[in-house]
Amino acid sequence: MMVNQGSILIFTTFILAGLLTYFLARVSKMSGRIGGALTGLFSVIFVYLFFHVYSLPGVQNLMFLLIGLVYVSSLFLLVSKETPPIQYLLFSGAAGSTFAFINGLDFITAFIFLELSTVFVFLSIVSGDRKKGGFLYLLFNGTGGLLFLYLLYFIYMKTGRFDYSAIAFLKPDEKILALTIGFLTFAIKMGTMPFHIWQPYAYRDADNGITVFLSGAISKIGVFGAFLMVFLQGSSFRISGNVYAYLGVITAVLAGLYALLQEDAKRLLAYSSLSQLGYVVIGLGLANSLSISGAILHAVSHGIFESLLFLVVGAVYIRTKTTDLNKLGGLITYMPISFIALLFGIIATSGIPPTIGFPSKWMLYHALVINGDPVLLSLTFLASILAFLYSFRLVYSIFLGPYTLKEKVGEAPFPALAGMVFFLLPLLILGLFPGLVLKFIELPVVRFGLPDFSFTPATLKTPLATVNFLTVGVVFIAWFVVAILVYAFAGRSRWLPVKNNYTAAEAIEDERILHYTGDFYRFIRRDMNFLLRHSIQRFYRRLFNLFGVIGDGISRIYTGDVRTYVYFILLFILIVLFKIKGGFPCLW
Repeated sequence: MMVNQGSILIFTTFILAGLLTYFLARVSKMSGRIGGALTGLFSVIFVYLFFHVYSLPGVQNLMFLLIGLVYVSSLFLLVSKETPPIQYLLFSGAAGSTFAFINGLDFITAFIFLELSTVFVFLSIVSGDRKKGGFLYLLFNGTGGLLFLYLLYFIYMKTGRFDYSAIAFLKPDEKILALTIGFLTFAIKMGTMPFHIWQPYAYRDADNGITVFLSGAISKIGVFGAFLMVFLQGSSFRISGNVYAYLGVITAVLAGLYALLQEDAKRLLAYSSLSQLGYVVIGLGLANSLSISGAILHAVSHGIFESLLFLVVGAVYIRTKTTDLNKLGGLITYMPISFIALLFGIIATSGIPPTIGFPSKWMLYHALVINGDPVLLSLTFLASILAFLYSFRLVYSIFLGPYTLKEKVGEAPFPALAGMVFFLLPLLILGLFPGLVLKFIELPVVRFGLPDFSFTPATLKTPLATVNFLTVGVVFIAWFVVAILVYAFAGRSRWLPVKNNYTAAEAIEDERILHYTGDFYRFIRRDMNFLLRHSIQRFYRRLFNLFGVIGDGISRIYTGDVRTYVYFILLFILIVLFKIKGGFPCLW
């Protein structure tokens, strides 16, 4: 079967755009930035054409729009600083393979561009100063690629076809096996626990612009693939779906817990991203119309607010040269626009109106209540509490408290600010009108059956309740404005030294930094040590060591002596004869 021609065209176009930007960047930094801006403009036109000219299924259209938004905003961050020319080429390759994967309609196309995305992301990470994250990314996602290759082989041997509809020709037990393998492949791509080890290191080690794309777009390969696996099995997926729902809630809770304990902003956001993707797995696992729709809506929500947060942290790094939370603080005075962007990002992460995080979590919670599993519901609620706590730490550690740097810094570069606006607009608009997203999802999820729901651009009706998100959002905005006006005109506030915030106006002689968000959740590390000490990293480390021992043993076989190889050939012949004749030659 031929590879999807549209996917080849997409990938080739992005590679050519990347090559153009690469050569322009080699001429001068300014020409490279101009090339990056032109590439961003091209991608907007490209996504528009595919959206309006080519008739893709609804969820594919939705993913195209989301990945296009993240791609453009990532470029804004790349052109905000001195970016090595090769990064533009590798970034374009990663973006092109991601678009091509979403566009594909068969397993061959999906496999090729799944692996190409892995290669380009790996190269973009290891081209920097840190390598560990890149190699962990390659190891885990390469393993996922091997699983997908086996899936491709299995389906072809059973059906003689490579298109997605071949799943329908499998026997029930074969279908469950195939879709389980496929779901595991994309769970690795999303970083679902226990396959998450690569994510914090890869997000930390990648260039800030690449990290935005990793979180907002590359992870959507996993989301789209997992949705595809669930979609191909239909409502029968519910038989095994609860297992995946619990896998998702464990990811949401544990990743949220680990996010609380991070000292680096990028690692905190990596675990935050992982935790939020856990909600997507929960929704897919419940496998009904409401939960699937909530999962896809939350995937879009995740792509917007996590990318926005990574973009702000990237801008902070450009100005301060650090993402260490213990070295930051007080930046609200110098980067007020970035502070506002981060504030709305964490509001969305916490699922609070008027942002897109509210309707997606509202749908998921309704699906959980209808599902009737109190343990699953309680753990999901715990994950939401943890989301608020680690979001609280992020905003306070970076922007509030005493200013800790020796030199004053400026606001984020203009391209980075433009990228923030690119995310803020859909974050707020879709929070008030989530139906604009749900219309893409409506037809694909009908096959999953009850509980049914209906919607308009601003309202949503489920078996439990009806909500008008525009009304809720306006009320929240109105109260927020009232709070600001009261604060501004109450007339009872006065300026005090910043030190009063953390010394209670008490004179101190030691000028140590006493920023209260430093090690803010130490008590959690202490009280949850019984759980945290059982790290999955130890298991993987022992597994890698075992393979190392096996590899050393095998390497000793290859001595370079011809006689050794002759002995092994004779041994192989004897084993074959024993298998054929049923005994040794002397017994024939």
